Amino acid sequence: MSGSHQTESSGSKPASTSEERTRQIIQKIGQVTGAQIDYKITDDKGSPSASVDKEGKVQLSKEYLEGATDDDIAFTVAHEVAHHGNQHYKKSEVVIDEMAEKLKVAIKTAPGFIGKTVVAVAWSVTGLLKTRGLSREQELEADGDALDIMERAGYDSRKAEENLSTELGHGSRGIIRELLSTHPTGRERVENLRKKRGTRGV
Repeated sequence: MSGSHQTESSGSKPASTSEERTRQIIQKIGQVTGAQIDYKITDDKGSPSASVDKEGKVQLSKEYLEGATDDDIAFTVAHEVAHHGNQHYKKSEVVIDEMAEKLKVAIKTAPGFIGKTVVAVAWSVTGLLKTRGLSREQELEADGDALDIMERAGYDSRKAEENLSTELGHGSRGIIRELLSTHPTGRERVENLRKKRGTRGV
């Protein structure tokens, strides 16, 4: 089943072609995954192409949908559904909570103001790197699972590589952006998809 649908726009206009296509795609993905996919389409120009919250509600940008193919949308939705199915949000929360508790203990036992400050900075950097690494692993896992989901729903998984190549590019992000980014580079994600497809002989 496709779940409920909400569109954030003014008035009560009939669904656009892209919205109707999206509804049909989500219905197919819901059927092969057994997931009750709750989703909304937003007109917010500053919103990402897609995201999913801890309750599993998928948010999609109307601007993205209007320029995307069916295969693009299938991969994007399947990716967000995979995040929720693998409980990535919950797992990240657990890691962050554990790091926060350890930080409290470390600061409490550190000697003096300077010692506490040094410990706080060190743990903050450690926490950033740990959650960054976890998030990147989760993105690659969601990409791989999305390939399987979209194939079972009848879409061309080869288009996923083109989707990521076009959307993310293969260029360098620079040292600072690379350090802070919670997502793998476009190149890493495309190579991961090629390996996943290769192991299945697709």
